[in-house]
Amino acid sequence: MILSQAITGDLIPPRVRAAYMAPMGAMFGVSSVLGPLLGGWLTDSISWRWVFWVNLPLGVVAWVACLFALKLPKHELKTKIDWLGLTLMDVGAVAIVLLATWGGSQYDWSSWQIIGLGVVTVVAWGWLPVVERRVEDPVLPLELFHNRTFVVATITAFSYHELLDGARVTKASSYDLRAFTSPNVPLLARQSPTGQWLRTPQSGQGWGESGSSRPAPYRRCDVPVFSMVPGMGVDRLTSMLRPLPQAVLLRAFGVGNVPTEEPGLITVLERTIAAGVPVVVASQCYQADVDPNRYAAGRELAEVGAVGARDMTVEAAYAKICFLISQGLRGGELARWIGVNIAGKLTS
Repeated sequence: MILSQAITGDLIPPRVRAAYMAPMGAMFGVSSVLGPLLGGWLTDSISWRWVFWVNLPLGVVAWVACLFALKLPKHELKTKIDWLGLTLMDVGAVAIVLLATWGGSQYDWSSWQIIGLGVVTVVAWGWLPVVERRVEDPVLPLELFHNRTFVVATITAFSYHELLDGARVTKASSYDLRAFTSPNVPLLARQSPTGQWLRTPQSGQGWGESGSSRPAPYRRCDVPVFSMVPGMGVDRLTSMLRPLPQAVLLRAFGVGNVPTEEPGLITVLERTIAAGVPVVVASQCYQADVDPNRYAAGRELAEVGAVGARDMTVEAAYAKICFLISQGLRGGELARWIGVNIAGKLTS
């Protein structure tokens, strides 16, 4: 479709170009409907492989037709083609695809094949800007990245034409191209003919009482994540809390409810909090604003000192807990900072 439009732009003057573009657009719509039907017929009648093989004879016919019937105007190249830039882009792109496809499945991440692909990726993409600065007509002009419209459009295209707030994102699908979403806040921007910023991300107050303190480096912490389920008994919960972790992230029901028919669960959590281990309550729901005080099933949690994660995603809540532990906070002080919007992870 794109190639046919480019050819049309070369051959047909703008005054009558729409008359030629219209049939191609209509054919694109027709093929979108008939294509799946033809694919189903080929799969049922011959073989699923012919869904791909059928493109070979059709492609040959189209190539022969273009060879004899298509007369393109000749253009004399005034600049040299950036062959090195093209090669580096191709090598870098192929290396990334192979790295993502083979890593952890066909080869271990520590294998020489994957490490080699990583090195090739870094070298190819690292060398590309050096080459593009020196050639007369670069395949990827670096000046494009100074254009905010281009940068935003490129980022949104990689995220299925949507720009999301990274602090509010969760992964919703393992197979859909639209794999990530922000369940509790709107998009930042959407790429479209009238695309524009939809909202400004919340930056938060920053770290420290004044919001300007320099935080300590983020480090790995012992923070287990538990999902409450009906039938979870005291013995099971107690065993998961031994030895005592640095904090607990509890995925409760709804807005912060726990099973009330299981005696002793609240007592175990109360003892854990009394021992200096903060318990942060998130939700198992896709969209939620956690407030354990809202219903009786969660009120007991709040009364023993558990704190709700509000509308943070589980990922954001976990990262924030580890960040606060890395700053040296423990117990009630850490719990207090859970409700503070440091870096835009929750709605103020």
